[in-house]
Amino acid sequence: MSAVRELNIKPSCTRELFGFPSKLMHQLWEKVNMLLQNPLPDGKLKKKIKSRKNLYRLRIGDYRVFYTFGERWVCLLGIRPRKEEYKNIPSYKKPCEIPAEMEFDNEDFSEEPVRNPDFNHWHMKSTDKAGTPLPYRITREWLEELKVPPGYHEVLINCKTEEELLDLTIPEDIILRVLENQLHPNLDEVIQQPDLAVLDTRDLIKYKEGDLIGFLLRLDTEQEKLTDWALKGPTLIKGGPGTGKSTIALYRIRSILENEVRSGDNYPKILFTTYTNALIKFSVQLLEQLVGDKAKHVTVATADKVARDIVLKRLKDVKIADYRKQKEVLEQLRESLFKDSLNLRSDFLLEEFNWVIEGQNIKTLEQYLKSNRAGRGLALRASVRKTIWDLYNALITKLNGEELYTFGQIRITALEMVREGIYGEKFDYVLIDEAQDLTPVSLSLLVEICKSKEGIFLAADAGQSIYSRGFSWPEVNEKLCFKGRVRRLKRNYRSTREISRAATAFLQGKKTGNEKVNADICVHSGPKPVLRGYKSKEEQWQIATFFIREMSKFLRLKTCSTAILTPRNDLGYEAAEAMTELGLPSALMKGHELRLDSTEVKVLTMHSAKGLEFPIVVIIGLQDGIIPRLPDDLQEEEKDGEIMSFRRLLYVSMTRAMRGLLVLYPEDAPSIFVNDLINDYWNTK
Repeated sequence: MSAVRELNIKPSCTRELFGFPSKLMHQLWEKVNMLLQNPLPDGKLKKKIKSRKNLYRLRIGDYRVFYTFGERWVCLLGIRPRKEEYKNIPSYKKPCEIPAEMEFDNEDFSEEPVRNPDFNHWHMKSTDKAGTPLPYRITREWLEELKVPPGYHEVLINCKTEEELLDLTIPEDIILRVLENQLHPNLDEVIQQPDLAVLDTRDLIKYKEGDLIGFLLRLDTEQEKLTDWALKGPTLIKGGPGTGKSTIALYRIRSILENEVRSGDNYPKILFTTYTNALIKFSVQLLEQLVGDKAKHVTVATADKVARDIVLKRLKDVKIADYRKQKEVLEQLRESLFKDSLNLRSDFLLEEFNWVIEGQNIKTLEQYLKSNRAGRGLALRASVRKTIWDLYNALITKLNGEELYTFGQIRITALEMVREGIYGEKFDYVLIDEAQDLTPVSLSLLVEICKSKEGIFLAADAGQSIYSRGFSWPEVNEKLCFKGRVRRLKRNYRSTREISRAATAFLQGKKTGNEKVNADICVHSGPKPVLRGYKSKEEQWQIATFFIREMSKFLRLKTCSTAILTPRNDLGYEAAEAMTELGLPSALMKGHELRLDSTEVKVLTMHSAKGLEFPIVVIIGLQDGIIPRLPDDLQEEEKDGEIMSFRRLLYVSMTRAMRGLLVLYPEDAPSIFVNDLINDYWNTK
């Protein structure tokens, strides 16, 4: 008989699956199939947990399977031995039989370990250096049952405490498999974990035996509808941080590939673009999991990589003038040719060149005088615009004379080559992630290299943009008319309710925790984010190290699940060195160097972290003169716009945190933003 309901499983339950005896796996398979037919309690094998809404347990010999269910699904939460029969060591010898009539409904649930409920009142305190003892001795036989590779047995057997286990430099999934079969996570917390899809109940056996690598993420109903909705675009999906925009974009690639094959067509050419190199690497890893070897039909690149590859079809080599080089040449020109003619910062001018002149493909002074500069934060008279125009042309002449080009020039050249037919290679589908962060020229280029507007998909969040200043989609390209093909995601699956509220209140500039914050609907809850001041750099690293270790233990994660976010690379190098010296291996990773599977704490700049997520985040650099960085020659008219830009940057950094967030600032020179963070949304004690 075919199963009526879909089967889901929680990530922690997949690890507990390894602790279930191999010889009983066929019983598990049969009884889970029975659950899919009828999960309702029968008072014998299936019972409801008292005082718990929609929580049940299924008996399989000396084990209990905890589950919950809905009209069309069953979700496995945990697979656990009877605790009273396994007090000394994790053994799979058959224990004494207990008559069924002696059992009671909350026999297993009542003894669940409870995490520290007082973590919101976290403070610096000495901890037991001896560590927290593991409840059971780790044996070679038990590790074999857990399917732990023999090469890890010796170091695991030597572990006597949770801290020793979490500090091992072995794959995190192995550590969690061992730890969560020693200390089963609280089911209230398990329920908050994302659902994984078990497409065939026999996959449970395959996974246990190592024949299946893992399970796909189960999208919620709202997200699932969007994976194949309006595949003929152009289509736009909007949403805040953690609502799943990027994940949906990847699932849409799977839908596109499946639909084309069903229709008998060859695999289409697909382009998936996002903003940073770090996001590219992350997306490739996810895409390979999702579509397997079909990923070879998908090109994954940044918009600038696409533009450069197109231009290289005409030029043998393209040397880019980076920001530092542009600023150096610009200041030389200002000193020699335009001295005292402009009271504007070089940073402001370079952004004006990038976003307005090159970003809008402006060719003449007349076009620049009429250009839309909405959101730039400073109105410019016609005479000032003329001087800026002359300075821009002088900069480009100087750079090109050294055979250097700006990325803005490369984007414009690529767009012109496509429109003039010089470059003819096009994609059947173009999916653009983080679209709000692209200049109008970049976005228009990506639209033009799609064979038809029907193949265009955008994922965007204008409210989160930290680079652009906002624009109308049709103004960018007439093909971007989304009438009837726009959806807004509201459920936040990344951050906890506490982190999201604190970050949103900060973005909105709210001072107290008594006002209603219009954050997205958050699925998860957890400790309040922590705000701490420090008196010295040494104390800063001590607080950060302590927080990472304690929060990792609290969440039962390795410390390498942490990201330290900093506004500057030099601060990142300093952080990595200091944390490593304190016994917490850390490494600064630039966007293209990001290694998610690294056993080190990841140190990244705030800009590189865009679009990524980490269970634990520590933010440093909230210091006067660093965030926000307001130069002495900043005009009053520019000040508000610059501060808002840094406010958005800090907001985006906060929302990279999934479960734990610490923000650090020097007490003797705090950022002006610190005062906006001292409110009821933060743990400040």
